[in-house]
Amino acid sequence: MNNEEYKKYQQQLQTVRRIWLEEYQKPRKGDTADIEQTVQALINLEEKEREAQVAHRKLEQKEREEAEKEQEIRRYCHQLPEKDREHQVILQEKDRELQETLQQKDIVILEKDRELHVRQSQEAVRRYQQQALTDNHWVINKDEVTSNSSRHEWKNITEEIEKLKANITMLTEEKSQLEEKNENSTEENEKLKAKVVDSETYIATLTEEKTLTNEENEKLNIVIAKLTKEKLQLKEELQSMKDISTDTKSIQCDYWTKAELPFDGMVTLGKKVCLYNAKSSHEIVCLIK
Repeated sequence: MNNEEYKKYQQQLQTVRRIWLEEYQKPRKGDTADIEQTVQALINLEEKEREAQVAHRKLEQKEREEAEKEQEIRRYCHQLPEKDREHQVILQEKDRELQETLQQKDIVILEKDRELHVRQSQEAVRRYQQQALTDNHWVINKDEVTSNSSRHEWKNITEEIEKLKANITMLTEEKSQLEEKNENSTEENEKLKAKVVDSETYIATLTEEKTLTNEENEKLNIVIAKLTKEKLQLKEELQSMKDISTDTKSIQCDYWTKAELPFDGMVTLGKKVCLYNAKSSHEIVCLIK
C-alpha cells in the first residue's frame, strides 16, 4: 500500500462515516436496533482507521529502511574501487621491492664470481712463477721436490674447492630466503583476494534484501558487472605475482685428472689451468667454469 492508495482509503472511510452520521445521527422512536448497529458501525470504522494508521506508519518505516539500505549500497560501491586501487598500489610496491632485492642479489653474486675468478687467476700465476723459480734451482733429490710440490698444489686445489662449496651453500641459503619471501607475498595476495570476495558477497546480500524497480536493477547489474571485471583483473595480477622467478646464479667447479702423476709446471689457458710433467705426455687439468 503506497501513499496514493492510503489517501484513497482515507477518503472512502470519511465518505462512509459521513453517510452513517447523516442517516443515523438522530435517534428515531422505537428504532433502538438501528442505533446499536450505527454505534457498532462507528466503532468498527474507528478500528479500521487505527489499523490504517498503523499500516501507514509501517509503510513509512519500511520506506525509510529501504532508503537507508540503498544509501549504504551506494556508499559501499563508491568505497570498493578505492580499496581496489589501494590493493593494487600495495601489490605494485611489493613487486618493485622484490625486483630490487633480486637485482641486488644478482649484482652481489656477479661481484663474488668476478672476485673469485680474479683470485684464482692471481693464485695460478703466483704458483706458476714459484714453479718456474723452482725449476731454475733444482736440489739433489729432484723426485722429492716434485712430490712435495705436487702435494702442496693438490692441497691448495682442495682448499679452493672447499671455499667454492661454502660459497655455493651460502648462495643456496639466500635463494631459499628469497623463495620464502615470495611465498609470504603470495599468502598476502590470497588474503587481499579473499577481502574482494567478501565485498562482493556483502553487496549481493544487500541487493537480495532490497526490492528494486527494473531501472534500479539495471543500474545495479551494470555496477556488479564492472566490479566483476575489476575482480578478474585483480586475479590476473595476483597470478602474475606467483610467476616471478627467484633464480640465482651459482658457481660450479668441475675437475678431473687424466693421470695421477706428479707435475713439473703449470700453464694457464683462459679459464683452464694445465699441470704438466716433464717425463710424461699426460696432463692434470682443473677446469674452472
